[in-house]
Amino acid sequence: MLRRMKGGASIVLCTLALAVGCGPTLGVRGQLAQQAREQGFCEHLTRVAQLTENAFEVDGCGLMMEYTDTLAGSGREFQAMTPAASLAVADTLCRMEQLTIVGASTPTHRSFAGCGVTTSYGLVCMDEGGCHWEREGAPVPSAPALPTAPVPAATEAATIPPPPGASQ
Repeated sequence: MLRRMKGGASIVLCTLALAVGCGPTLGVRGQLAQQAREQGFCEHLTRVAQLTENAFEVDGCGLMMEYTDTLAGSGREFQAMTPAASLAVADTLCRMEQLTIVGASTPTHRSFAGCGVTTSYGLVCMDEGGCHWEREGAPVPSAPALPTAPVPAATEAATIPPPPGASQ
């Protein structure tokens, strides 16, 4: 948002969180926030986080989206990335709400478990620009919980025969 001051000078007022950048130009984070809004993601972003030099995560309106900077020409161009969680939905054959994050997630590594499968993803960025999430190895079956037998009540314990060869 620009406001005219006396004498025609302009100042930039930030309408987003400080993380998106302030100053005479919007900066990379501000450009990303502007593009995300223009693409209909959310009018009021609450967070813009830089995952790598060319990958960003934005939050707003209760949603999260990830973008990659393709470094097209002299300007910057951001393209939406398929989030790792969306890839996990396809790899585990689970619904999003059935997935849980497992292990320590970092900006460049995410692991998910659901529907008896665990799968991990790494953020891969190309030298020429652009990033994407890539599965690290094949999905691994999650260890099922071992069934437990009910503990017999005191009256039932007396009816269990002793093992063979034991004195009675």
